[in-house]
Amino acid sequence: NSILALSNKEKTALVENYNLCNNSVTVLSNGISISSLVELSEKSFVSKLSILYLGRIDANKGLKEILAALEILVAENLDFEFCVCGTGPQKDSFLVECRRILGDKLKYKGIVFGNLKQQVLKDSHLFLLPSYFEGLPISLLETMANYVVPIVTPVGSMPDVVKSGKNGFLVNSVDDIVNVIFEMSKNRDRLVQIADNAAQYVRENYSMDEYVNRINKLYYEN
Repeated sequence: NSILALSNKEKTALVENYNLCNNSVTVLSNGISISSLVELSEKSFVSKLSILYLGRIDANKGLKEILAALEILVAENLDFEFCVCGTGPQKDSFLVECRRILGDKLKYKGIVFGNLKQQVLKDSHLFLLPSYFEGLPISLLETMANYVVPIVTPVGSMPDVVKSGKNGFLVNSVDDIVNVIFEMSKNRDRLVQIADNAAQYVRENYSMDEYVNRINKLYYEN
């Protein structure tokens, strides 16, 4: 009776491409648990800049662009570390290139969950995902909710969440990625403000409680 879409953008695409009735498609965005999140007071924003990649290690996630950006950051002597969490078809080749570029600046954690995942989120400042296509990644919501500033491409439903310059950054090139990272490294006060905006926005709009309430209402109405 009802088809679920992650955003208004996806709803429009479904209606137009599959000749569906507009009323048959309901927008229901992903949600996350907000019961055990890192708090702002627990994070240090004066420590070495920590950039996080969290998710499937796949070429379509923008791995080529990430490596190109890392090359520039190292060449410009930025003091940072790059933390990679996850696995996928390009894991080995990606890590080989990361180690070549970064040396001991690379921290590979594997698949993270529980206390280890919470510690990674606590230590991270920026979340990098220059993906070629996406829906609405749980990793985006989780990182933002834990005061990690997203640097992502304007694909899928990510622009519905990330308001560039306010609670994160939308980027279209390697140069964009590098410029944002340098800016956030130099201006830690702005980094804190955007991180706070990111966390408050996701906690208020993408909680699992709200998700459950909306899907229950959908079932009851049908």
